Amino acid sequence: MYCTPYPAPGILLLTLNQAIKICAESQLEGAAEKCSVLAAIDELSRQKTVPDYDTLELYEWAAWDFIGGEIEYADTLGPLRVRWAKANPKNPAAIQCLRSCLEYWDLVSAQQVGFVCRELDASEKLMMVDFHGVGSGLCQLG
Repeated sequence: MYCTPYPAPGILLLTLNQAIKICAESQLEGAAEKCSVLAAIDELSRQKTVPDYDTLELYEWAAWDFIGGEIEYADTLGPLRVRWAKANPKNPAAIQCLRSCLEYWDLVSAQQVGFVCRELDASEKLMMVDFHGVGSGLCQLG
């Protein structure tokens, strides 16, 4: 029997819908709405379950203004990325987790995700590195 790290599809859809709602609220003008994503990230990081990849992407996007100020990436989203990558070692999206950790200079989480990425095929290890125009080139992992 194959076990997935995700909850049942109905629960996953509910969680993703909640994430979309929280991200939409974070774009409103009120302080309470803007900060709702911080509470959601905190709650998600305290849970022992594997978060949905799309939820991670949405929360990271919504919390972009808060990273480095109100929240530390290395204490919240970085470990969530590691948790996801460890649960999905063969998924090519693990490279995006690595890239995100590196983008926010969370080197501890990046090292852990990089170790997980060794499981990917050689063709999937080749990725384009471009950090907001700083430079681009090919990077070979492993």
